[in-house]
Amino acid sequence: MSRSTVVVRAVMMFVIGGGTGSVVTAQTAPADRPSTRDIIVTATRSVELAPDFAEVQIGVRTRDADAARAAEQHAVIATAVRAALRSLGFPAESLPTTGYAVQPEYDPQRNRPSGYSVQSTIQVHIHDLTRVGRVIDAALGAGANGVHGLSFESTRRDAMRLQAIERAVQAAREEAAAIARAAGGRLGALLEANSGEASIPYERAGRVMALATTDTPIEPGSLQVTATVTTRWEFLPNP
Repeated sequence: MSRSTVVVRAVMMFVIGGGTGSVVTAQTAPADRPSTRDIIVTATRSVELAPDFAEVQIGVRTRDADAARAAEQHAVIATAVRAALRSLGFPAESLPTTGYAVQPEYDPQRNRPSGYSVQSTIQVHIHDLTRVGRVIDAALGAGANGVHGLSFESTRRDAMRLQAIERAVQAAREEAAAIARAAGGRLGALLEANSGEASIPYERAGRVMALATTDTPIEPGSLQVTATVTTRWEFLPNP
């Protein structure tokens, strides 16, 4: 009797902080089809790391019935904010303006402009995370009236992504071996692996708590780098 070809395929997804799940299907290939045996496993793993720099978006906004006066007031405040940040050791070239807009403000009852607003954003990169609150306080004290964004990052993100990929591949190998044993065989060689667009980095945002008596305390939290890999392994039946 000839032995029929068995195709074993499994899709595995690992959820951070959760359990695992699997779907295993087996089918017999027609006698005239080439012999193919493989196990396909997709696995996701994450690595946590501490951030080592922060990015703050400081906003300045002014309003006036006249656009020119609004722009003039804005220039005065923005200059003062930049001076306050430079006094903390940030050179002028490290404080780029990432947005500037002059917009009319409409009176909904009269359907005509009631005034104008001028707003801009100053981007600050902070490599000493203990100074984030001080930077925010200095900007607000100089006249800034908005913090449009606060994010934390790490210069080690790329290295941690590779580590997450390694862990995902190891998890895929272990699951594929378990599937092979359950199917009455053993795991063979790795035939194919890819991560594609499967690296999904995200961050747990820090918290900002404003207190009048001290620097605004900032809790950076931690970053997570997540990688997903899809692997295909050779399935070897037991002798």
